[in-house]
Amino acid sequence: MSILSGWVVAIAGTVILIHACEILMPEGEMNRYIKGVLAVICMFVIIQPLPSLLNGDFNFSDLFWGESVPVSEDLGYLDYINAKKAAALSSQMTDEVREKGWGEEAAVEVRAFLGEETFGIEGVTCIGVEPEDQAAVTAFLCEQLGVSSGLIRYG
Repeated sequence: MSILSGWVVAIAGTVILIHACEILMPEGEMNRYIKGVLAVICMFVIIQPLPSLLNGDFNFSDLFWGESVPVSEDLGYLDYINAKKAAALSSQMTDEVREKGWGEEAAVEVRAFLGEETFGIEGVTCIGVEPEDQAAVTAFLCEQLGVSSGLIRYG
């Protein structure tokens, strides 16, 4: 977190804490003194970065950017997305194979590469397709999915 954002968070937290204290304070003469103490605390939080600003070794770029934080990919989420794409393709291809009359109980399962940054089809398994329709189904799946016939299995 940069210096500026840390300072803003400290001010916001202090203001929220002071407001919560004011809500919980009882009415009366002490209320005025407690509010004064809380105002002094808030002032100290606001002027906290001034000594480092007045010191000669202050770098203004640190105020806005601070130290860089390394960013990494969430491969678990990519696996989830690839699995969802594969499931959607499986459902779509199953519906289309059944509509074309190549098997009322036909099912197509598309397997995707998991752990990869881009979506890729690892293999396709077809179940419930008659042997005489397998050549037509293979040609259809190759065209629709953009895969070679070697990735399509029947069983």
